[in-house]
Amino acid sequence: MAREHYAYEGYQVIFMHIINILQVPKSPDFKVKFRLEVKQGGGPNSQFYLMDIGGCWKNNGKPCDRDVTTDVTRYSEMIINPETKSWCKPESLKLCPPYHFFSNGTKIHRTDKENYPYDAYHLWCAPGNAEHVEEPYILCDPYSNPQAQEILQILPHPIWGEYGYPTKKGDGWIGDPRTWELDVGRLSQALYFYQVHSLVFLRRWPLVWDAAKLGIAYYFIGVVFDVMQDPGTTPVERHWTSIDLGTEIYISSDQVAEWIVSDFDIVVPKLRMIHE
Repeated sequence: MAREHYAYEGYQVIFMHIINILQVPKSPDFKVKFRLEVKQGGGPNSQFYLMDIGGCWKNNGKPCDRDVTTDVTRYSEMIINPETKSWCKPESLKLCPPYHFFSNGTKIHRTDKENYPYDAYHLWCAPGNAEHVEEPYILCDPYSNPQAQEILQILPHPIWGEYGYPTKKGDGWIGDPRTWELDVGRLSQALYFYQVHSLVFLRRWPLVWDAAKLGIAYYFIGVVFDVMQDPGTTPVERHWTSIDLGTEIYISSDQVAEWIVSDFDIVVPKLRMIHE
């Protein structure tokens, strides 16, 4: 799968990359707000991303250090072009992430045909330097990045609604301009990525009313699940240095994509520490 810096036929219009130099957004504590109006979608082979986030960490949980043999670039992308189909199917499990995690902590394996939300995923591909990938799988292409990459692409589906994402095909597409408030941090924490050793699903309740600052402090509890990764490695914090929206158009003939974005903002809350 070609990435943004990879040369291929067709228009490629990636609108913006946001790098928060002072505080890189980290799962699960950030949201992205913006207004989007899609004027032209770019045709049937346009993968229009309502949200595309990228980060980099190794399969052993350590941050990337520019060693292209062990670094892995990770991407999560929501495609809103209604012509984009789900390639993740019960008869094609290699294109499905091994697990889906519901926000209540329920973990569903991709072989569970009754409960796994296949239509919520376009595809998943594993990093080429992973040593213990569950069969069956496909590797992300080795040509469009200097190091290995892992890509997880999702589609509009009711299960994403609680995060503010579109729930059905056509949401936010041509003729349906919307203002979005996406809980990108919480969703990105729940998505499957190969290297993750544990996933923590946070719930929050008011702990104390701070009258001086007119605010509420919260405490958090969570449910933890172990997931396959390289043995003997530590869990990773998911930092996202790239947050963008726009489209990639594949093998096209004079296709044009046009959209208007306004009021784009990344909200990273400051959590106050409570000491007894």
